[in-house]
Amino acid sequence: MKKHLLKYLVEIVIIFIGITLSFVFEEMRDNRKSLQDRKEILQSLLVDLEIKGKEIADDLLYCEGFMNSADTCLALSIMGKEISQEQMDKLIASIGNDYSFFGMNSPSYLGLSTSDAWQELPDSLRREIFFFFNTDFGYIEQAYGKLTEYASHVKINQLTSHHFQYYENRSKLKNISVRKSAEGLEQMQTILKHPDFRSAILLVRNQYDQCIVFQQALIRDQKRLSDHLRNYLKSL
Repeated sequence: MKKHLLKYLVEIVIIFIGITLSFVFEEMRDNRKSLQDRKEILQSLLVDLEIKGKEIADDLLYCEGFMNSADTCLALSIMGKEISQEQMDKLIASIGNDYSFFGMNSPSYLGLSTSDAWQELPDSLRREIFFFFNTDFGYIEQAYGKLTEYASHVKINQLTSHHFQYYENRSKLKNISVRKSAEGLEQMQTILKHPDFRSAILLVRNQYDQCIVFQQALIRDQKRLSDHLRNYLKSL
């Protein structure tokens, strides 16, 4: 009787140990998979950050180019000197760009913020990621929106009121040729002397400057966040 009881006890212990080990191994597999998923989504987020950084860097160069062009044209106009065709082209192209788009969403960020991996991140890193995609990006989006508004103001209230036409379009069947209008260049030289038009150009110029401030801040934050993500990945 005692032998049978001992045998049953041994079998129960063996079954218990087997079940326990299976749970332990299953949990280990889940943890490894969770860790691997977290690494993959963070690495994907790093790629998104690098892409956004390059996009902002390109936009920054464009904004700086317009500012230089606007400053040159305004200075030459105030001094009564002739503005070159190249500088005028840049100024008109920037004013004509009364539309903008800044993609705030990152597929990797959206995936991370809705996953279990989001809660696994350190609180400081989670806050930094959230701030970057919601606050930094928000400032850029608002700055671009105001830039679009101001550029449209110049076109509608200044250029249109002067019956301005810088480009002369001629269409022939499906081929469209565009050439600079000499009258448009001369007209631009004239209306740049108007204080109201100069003020309108300055409004756009200063908004480009504001965009640059936000872009530089975002680039700094992007580099810092990327460094923090790399260090965190190394610690996993």
